Amino acid sequence: MDENSILPIIYDATVTAAEVLKKRHLLEIENVGEGWLTKRHWPNRCFPEGTKLKVIIVRDSNLERWLVSKIISIDGKPYSRHDYRQFSGLDERYVRLGQKPSRGPDYGFQPTKKNFLTNWEKESFVDIYSYSESHEIIPNHPESKFSGTVIGFNNFVGWQGFIWCKDINSLVYVRHDIGRKEGSIVAGAKIEFFLGTSLDNRNELQFYATDWNSTANRGNAPEPALTFDFEDINDSKEMINQILSDKTQFVLITSLIKKEKKRYASDEIIKSLATKFPNHPMMILPWPQFGLDKRNRNNSAKSSAGRFSHPLIKNYLSCAVVLFPLEDGGEEE
Repeated sequence: MDENSILPIIYDATVTAAEVLKKRHLLEIENVGEGWLTKRHWPNRCFPEGTKLKVIIVRDSNLERWLVSKIISIDGKPYSRHDYRQFSGLDERYVRLGQKPSRGPDYGFQPTKKNFLTNWEKESFVDIYSYSESHEIIPNHPESKFSGTVIGFNNFVGWQGFIWCKDINSLVYVRHDIGRKEGSIVAGAKIEFFLGTSLDNRNELQFYATDWNSTANRGNAPEPALTFDFEDINDSKEMINQILSDKTQFVLITSLIKKEKKRYASDEIIKSLATKFPNHPMMILPWPQFGLDKRNRNNSAKSSAGRFSHPLIKNYLSCAVVLFPLEDGGEEE
């Protein structure tokens, strides 16, 4: 990003190879080096070697590579997503026109219906494709507080989920330990939030909610969630089983850093929990992962996709795992 502008930098790139089966192109990006045009931006055709592109790019900090986040032109001709798909003004990951609707309440989010998609595209004014890097608060709307509804898509009650807001052309990721001020993540809840961007687990840019307030809570569930030290897990097993008998609950298992204690890794905790709480879903938190992407000299952002927690957490916590209740139909062995 230009230090004096919020507009992203446009790079010249040349196609050097195409991997048709994986639906991606290898690019040589001027003043940057190698980069990839992945299937998310595949324009339904294979570019021959030597094709000239103008692109906006984002850094994949996990695999240490550059990815195209937006195509501006192809061989000098402006590229429009309208040329290749319907509802190009929406995030294509959440356009499900013609597909079978999901079971359960939709909470107003109906991505399989044409009328809904038409209205959503018309009303939304915050565009995921306008961003190419991570921001704690998006620069185009730094003082805007948005309002939306938690939907059932990829929802772990109380822990994580997605928000639909008619003003935003993509879904918004929300998680219990990121930017929570009050309330809990329950499908159907109304939620107010500020908006940031980060890379998701597929290394694609997404919106996320920060400084959020929800109208819902998990009944008698404690806020914030109950946390147990891994070394005390045997003494706490009965209590944890009692908590997790309620499907709206979850617990955090952490390993604190102390001189007299062993420092456990996430894999060790997962292995142990799998024997003590068989068949329970688990999620490793990427704590205390923290790092700014200093390899991109044009990146003036003060945050990056490598940041998942406050940087000081690494001084006190070696790892953390979320333990969820048994899924419907699941039984402990």
